[in-house]
Amino acid sequence: MWFRLALRPALRSVGESCNHHRNILPRSCIAARCFASNSLEDRVYTSEQRDEVIDRLNSVRTDEAVRKLLGYKLTSNIETHLLNKGNFTKLEELLKVPSVGPKTIRNVCDKLLGISSNDEAMSTVKARRRSRSSATLVTPLLSDEIRTTAKILVTIVIELTSISWAQVDIRKKYLLDWQTVEVDRSIVSLKDIVLQAAELEKLLPDADLYILEDPTPGSVNSRSNYQLKSHFTCSLATSIHNKREENGEFKLAFVKNKLVEKHFKATVGSETISLQPLMNDVIEQKVFLGRSTLYVSQEQVNYLKSQESLKREQISRAALLAISCIDLVLAKSVSFDEIPLKNS
Repeated sequence: MWFRLALRPALRSVGESCNHHRNILPRSCIAARCFASNSLEDRVYTSEQRDEVIDRLNSVRTDEAVRKLLGYKLTSNIETHLLNKGNFTKLEELLKVPSVGPKTIRNVCDKLLGISSNDEAMSTVKARRRSRSSATLVTPLLSDEIRTTAKILVTIVIELTSISWAQVDIRKKYLLDWQTVEVDRSIVSLKDIVLQAAELEKLLPDADLYILEDPTPGSVNSRSNYQLKSHFTCSLATSIHNKREENGEFKLAFVKNKLVEKHFKATVGSETISLQPLMNDVIEQKVFLGRSTLYVSQEQVNYLKSQESLKREQISRAALLAISCIDLVLAKSVSFDEIPLKNS
């Protein structure tokens, strides 16, 4: 703390100096930066294109088409400049117009010349954004090989009283198995947690990929419960990796907390609603827009019905988590904002 307080005046003076030099940067340098590059963002215009843009800008007071393209505010600023300074003779003079910078000049030129954005480049940018969104859903980021070759998926839901999982055939969208096992609630020491996680790992079915929820603390969990759940999740993940890795390939990942709620819109405000009605819709093969479904055998339905309400909720969560992972992690990369609403 004392170190930061001692350095604060020096850092403030350095910042003010940087701001001063940034503010007095010659506009000619900005113009050179704008027009000298030939990258996508800093487009280069031919002399004929420049002349055409200048002619249309100088006729902004009489050309209604130009006024519509530029908008009211920019048109007003350009009209004021033409009235006070006279006609433009080169594009760099646009920098003298209020609220106009290099990016605005490029936009003005593209609009007046009828140049559309590069569709291929824009699609690449969107793909990168979707990829970054996918990276925020799963940790560590799965390789393309795992995403395309994985056939069997096991999703695991860990609670303080039990652990539930669903084993799914990814390609056939077939629920192979789902189970729930009680957890000893009296265990609090880290050593006992590790030992119990190792025993529970032996009960898990084989799979090409194991998915666990990131144990992010929520409004319902107390801090001590979160720490206990986090220790158990990490211990189980370690046991799975140590026992089931193949050729050093990491077959396990954590997905973002509340992924199921977001994918199935299973929230009212900040509270999660029951997932059992959604699971019943999946069992009845009711297909939602933009979401996969699973085939669930009658034997598995009977097993679900035989469980108490809390365990049915956890088993349903494991199965719905598998659908969410298939749709959002393995099949395609989308952001939360792109997840469609449930059909009415």
